[in-house]
Amino acid sequence: FFFKQKTAYEISTRDWSSDVCSSDLHGLEDTQPAWNPGNYPVPANEDQRIAALLEYGILDTPDDPAFNDLARIAATLCGAPIALINLVDRDRQWTKASFGTARRTIPRGYSICTRVIAQSDDVFAVTDLAADELFADHPIVTRSPQMRFYAAAPVVTEDGYALGTVCVFGSEARASLEPDHADALRAVARQIMALIELRRERTALNEANSRLEAVVGRLQDVSRRKTEIISDVSHEFRTPLTTILGYAELIRDETLEPAEIHEFAGDIVRDVERLTRMMRSEEHTSELQSRVDISYAVFC
Repeated sequence: FFFKQKTAYEISTRDWSSDVCSSDLHGLEDTQPAWNPGNYPVPANEDQRIAALLEYGILDTPDDPAFNDLARIAATLCGAPIALINLVDRDRQWTKASFGTARRTIPRGYSICTRVIAQSDDVFAVTDLAADELFADHPIVTRSPQMRFYAAAPVVTEDGYALGTVCVFGSEARASLEPDHADALRAVARQIMALIELRRERTALNEANSRLEAVVGRLQDVSRRKTEIISDVSHEFRTPLTTILGYAELIRDETLEPAEIHEFAGDIVRDVERLTRMMRSEEHTSELQSRVDISYAVFC
């Protein structure tokens, strides 16, 4: 059920398995007890490994020609008809890129690659799947396309977490894995990891640019508001100041009744309160501007 192709020996970029559905798994739990969705080993650092995988945000992303190119290179360098870049999630194996077959998701229990990341930190090869006690009854061996050869290199982060593998399949058994082929798989695995890192950095940069655009927009709004307030304040300040000055001169120069002084003093208090409110509004705007300036500086 892993792959469906016209012939087991055809080497093509055509997607042979586009018509495969969940019915392909029917009965496998009964006929293949060693290979079922709930039976698979996990690395000792499984929780940290899954956290690292999710942090990269690579799962369930659209088809990416750059990754497909790396799968093609792996197949070409190893002389294999099929190559896959698989990422091993908590309960599934998801194919990021492929050559010679379609991308797909399968239960982790049917994944050969999950054995690789759990048991090996280097290139892993099975030169004859049909002759290997562990893999002889795997559906990819017993059913079409009856693969016989498998080799994989883990895709490992700088912290040592294996996110998945780059693997190749062949329809004929081999005497051994050529050293050059092993080196090629290691090199491709390193390039896959570098590409995953690059994609994460690009995503982070795009998010930072979006935040920067929001900060710039807010800064522009605050600047417009400040300009409007300064214009209003320069006008509004004149009227109460003129009134206060006039009342003060009257109180100083004229002989006034206590009631008149009290009335003028009340007008002065109201104008001062008005000025105070305008000053507070200006201070709030300046504080907001300062906060936006600090946010803007973080991105510069």
